[in-house]
Amino acid sequence: MSGKSGLAQEKVTPELLLEGIERQVGAYRRLLSLSRQKQEILLEGNVRELAQLLPDEQQALATLQRLEATTEQAAHDYASAQGIPVPLDYRELARTVAEPWRSAIRHQVDELATLAGDLTVLVVSNGELIRRARELIEYTLSQASRAASMETYTSSGLKRRSTLSIEPAAGEVT
Repeated sequence: MSGKSGLAQEKVTPELLLEGIERQVGAYRRLLSLSRQKQEILLEGNVRELAQLLPDEQQALATLQRLEATTEQAAHDYASAQGIPVPLDYRELARTVAEPWRSAIRHQVDELATLAGDLTVLVVSNGELIRRARELIEYTLSQASRAASMETYTSSGLKRRSTLSIEPAAGEVT
C-alpha cells in the first residue's frame, strides 16, 4: 500500500481513483444531509438540537477533507506514473483513462460538482439564517436591557426601578 495516497496499493489504477471519488460523493451526500437538517433546526430555532448536530457536521467535514486529500494524492500519483503533467483536475484525469473507467469517473465528477453546488447554496443560506438569528438575539437583549434600566410607576404614582433581569437562569445555555 502506498503511504501517501491511502487508496493505492503499489500502483494507483483508474478503479482505485473511481473508488476514491465515489467515497467523496458519499461524504458530500452525508454533509449535504446534515446541512439540510441544520437548516430545519435553524428555522425551528432549536439551539439544543443544533448543538447536538454540530459535532456530526464537523466529523463529516473532516472525513470529506481527508478523502479529498487522499484522492487528490492518488490522482497525482496516477498522473505522474502515466507521464501526465500535473496538476490536473478529475475531469482532465478522466480523459486519460480507458473505458469503462472514463465514463464512470466523469459521472462521479459530475455528481461531485452537483453536490458541491447544492452544499454551497445551503451553507450560504444557513449562514444567513444564523446571521438573522444573531441580529434578533442582539435586538432582544438590547430591548431587555433598556427595559431593565427603565423607571416605572406603581399604582400609587411613585417611581420605581424595573425589576426585570436579563441574566440567564441557572443551567441555561448562553
